[in-house]
Amino acid sequence: MNGRSLYAVLESTRRTLQPAVLADVKVRSPRDGTLIDLDGLDAYVDALIEGGVDALSTPTDPVYFAGGLEVAARIRARSGLPLLRKDFFNSPSQLDESVAVGFDAVQLSINTTPPDQLERLRDHAERLGLEVLLGVHTKRHLATALALDPVAIAVNNRNIVALELDPGTVSVTETLLPEVPPDVLVLSESSFFTADDVARAAAAGAEGVLIGTALAKSDDPAALVRKLRDGAWLCPR
Repeated sequence: MNGRSLYAVLESTRRTLQPAVLADVKVRSPRDGTLIDLDGLDAYVDALIEGGVDALSTPTDPVYFAGGLEVAARIRARSGLPLLRKDFFNSPSQLDESVAVGFDAVQLSINTTPPDQLERLRDHAERLGLEVLLGVHTKRHLATALALDPVAIAVNNRNIVALELDPGTVSVTETLLPEVPPDVLVLSESSFFTADDVARAAAAGAEGVLIGTALAKSDDPAALVRKLRDGAWLCPR
């Protein structure tokens, strides 16, 4: 093991009572267009680290998010933080390549992972040493995820199938978290633009928040990381 653990990052917030802030390094958004110039990728990752992010993620889908393993490899080379891969997973080979690139965790979203492969992919990822977050957006997704006895889930405040074009809000996290057992770690994703958004997710019991577009569009992402975290306190479930 390399010592990088997203689970450990989320677990640690139960002691500090301050939510973890993860940055989603997203080159393009289907809604907002290009967010990060690849020529400035290294400097952007450096700024996120300077701001104190606890971990990083990146979508590797090339069609909608202009991601790829080459981008991920650059992020990995730049940072020693835990790195989460987000993609439309449907094959064990994607998990094998995730390890080769240096990812530490993967997100298997309930509504995009083939139902007959979900448990098999989760088990294969764990055998490879990858940490697994099960992505959910609805109560039905959550029930499916909890039946698999997860260590961690990711509550996406937007419907990933809508490709960020739906009006997501932190209220999705607030609605679902009362249904999540206290021993399951929770990462709340998307729709974070203000410190109040982060505070709401933490107050609902989310150990971490994943922020992408707001940071990428900021003139000072390091300062924004600090601002979004300030005043947010975890309310343990």
